[in-house]
Amino acid sequence: MKKEISRAFRFGLITALSLAVFAGAADAAKMNGRQCRQDWRAHKAMYKSEGKSRRSFMKECRSGTLPSQPATSTTTH
Repeated sequence: MKKEISRAFRFGLITALSLAVFAGAADAAKMNGRQCRQDWRAHKAMYKSEGKSRRSFMKECRSGTLPSQPATSTTTH
């Protein structure tokens, strides 16, 4: 009986720690409003050319669905 309780406790502890680590990683990917505004100002022309409005950009940025760094297009002549 003691072994079963101990095993269940260890399993629960490992599960809780794993969830905490993965939840922290997901929150780290999200940007706050200030960071999103700075990103919008820095790359406004690029986002506008992609057809994004400021409102939709801010919504995506805060939710963490945007890439952390905008893709820059390089052209060769």
